[in-house]
Amino acid sequence: MSDELLSYFSTYDFIVVVDDEQRVIGIVQLWDIAQKLWNACAS
Repeated sequence: MSDELLSYFSTYDFIVVVDDEQRVIGIVQLWDIAQKLWNACAS
């Protein structure tokens, strides 16, 4: 992860994902990333 992204997560626990037309297409929570990393390390 980039330093900018880590800095953002130190304040907020989610990121709103938007497409090229600035429409919200999803939300990624810090927990989602932590869970994927945990599963990747456990495999």
